[in-house]
Amino acid sequence: YHARLRYYLRKMLNDPHQAEDALQEVWLDVYRALPRLQDPGALTAWLYRIARDRAYRVLRSRREPPAPLDE
Repeated sequence: YHARLRYYLRKMLNDPHQAEDALQEVWLDVYRALPRLQDPGALTAWLYRIARDRAYRVLRSRREPPAPLDE
């Protein structure tokens, strides 16, 4: 799944360096949450959901704070 998740994150983040960092975080999240996976048949969807959530966190952190309105 590593190569496919890398591709997925690169497409979502449009930055290969951030995608690699996010991929490492995804695998840490998977390792931590693996005991809570109840249906092994849902592994693929579960992995992509974790990757999507991680990508959204990265995208949210990219946003610049709103500029104050000038009077």
